[in-house]
Amino acid sequence: MSSRKRVKADQLAPLIAEGFTEDVPLERVESELPASKPESDPGYLNEAETVPGTRIPLPKFFVEHDTSGIWQVHSGRVHRGARIILLPETLEAMKAGLICLRCMEPQDEPFPFRCTSPPEMGCEYRISDRQLRDIAIEYEGGQTLGPTPLER
Repeated sequence: MSSRKRVKADQLAPLIAEGFTEDVPLERVESELPASKPESDPGYLNEAETVPGTRIPLPKFFVEHDTSGIWQVHSGRVHRGARIILLPETLEAMKAGLICLRCMEPQDEPFPFRCTSPPEMGCEYRISDRQLRDIAIEYEGGQTLGPTPLER
């Protein structure tokens, strides 16, 4: 008998339980996976996609380690800093109050008082009071991603 603790699927959040694959044959898992896009070509990040049933763009971004420090959150857990590089349409949707700056969840309406993400995410960010101010403080300006043209 293995000393590994088994996950109790009935205790998982509904969407996580839906994707839980323990004891599912590998062939079935592979047959249900979407066709992957090549990692060497991030061009697919430029494809315009929206949240189903809305005109809100799906949040897209790049993340890098922030070596300038460590953040400690109110629960006492220590987290590494991250530098998030937003795609322009994601930043514009954040400035319009349609995507939460903290958890990047699309919102039901522009600038709600508190983030409307699912309760299990635990995001309590006060979008209406803080988001535009925090974007102005935290946003560092544009950055070019990908290859640059050769100089002649």
